[in-house]
Amino acid sequence: MNISLCNWDAMAATASTVYAHLGETATLSWDLPQPAGLETFMVNNTYWNQEVFRVTNYSTVTVMNRQPIVKMEFVGAITASGTGLFSFMLHDVIWSDAGHYRCYRTPSNSTAAEVPGCGQTLVVFDFQQPYISAPDTPHMDRSVDLSCYSFTHGYPDDSVNVAIIWRRNGFLVDDNSKYNITQESRAWGWWRRYHRSILTVSDVRAAKGDNFQCQAVAGQRTVSQWSEEYALVEQFATRKRKTDLASNSLLFSDN
Repeated sequence: MNISLCNWDAMAATASTVYAHLGETATLSWDLPQPAGLETFMVNNTYWNQEVFRVTNYSTVTVMNRQPIVKMEFVGAITASGTGLFSFMLHDVIWSDAGHYRCYRTPSNSTAAEVPGCGQTLVVFDFQQPYISAPDTPHMDRSVDLSCYSFTHGYPDDSVNVAIIWRRNGFLVDDNSKYNITQESRAWGWWRRYHRSILTVSDVRAAKGDNFQCQAVAGQRTVSQWSEEYALVEQFATRKRKTDLASNSLLFSDN
């Protein structure tokens, strides 16, 4: 499929690695070599050894793989001299879209040299639904730690930067003396990463009746679903009923 190009001001190229949530759209962009452009080159996903695009006559772009037209969309702006921005969008990304996209000279040569600084890496990732864990018997007059757990699966690596945020009764929780938050993250097997955030409720008695949830966030806009609510009021009510039943049992045994 040949793509006709229009000329517009080149957009700024993004970082060397792009992260895309499974099922969403990824945009890869990089500046082409200057001052002299490349008359002929190819863009390969080297992770899968697959040719994705071929550029001829400096600015004629052809999609080489067998993806449907709606899957891959070239949105760059290449000048007649072969300079400008190479950019394309991958819609509804799947695991096999991940990899290292690199430019190579002379498509007819299987051992063609890689063009320095021409390409990007796409990391595709997904979340595990986060969940909250807490002690079964927190004391009313002490602090309590609520732990939020989540996992990410990233391919071809697990370098996704994830933060966990909290909300109480529907409102975001800030780090302060009442609710202190700490976080940790580490590798967990192949292409997986473990994430844990601890929210410390310093005044358990004052928090009675509050509902807490957590959410995993990657970058500025990609988020997991919110966890199920952890309701302190239900925990306290359960423990109070058990205490009352125990007291009644002792009372009847004394009689």
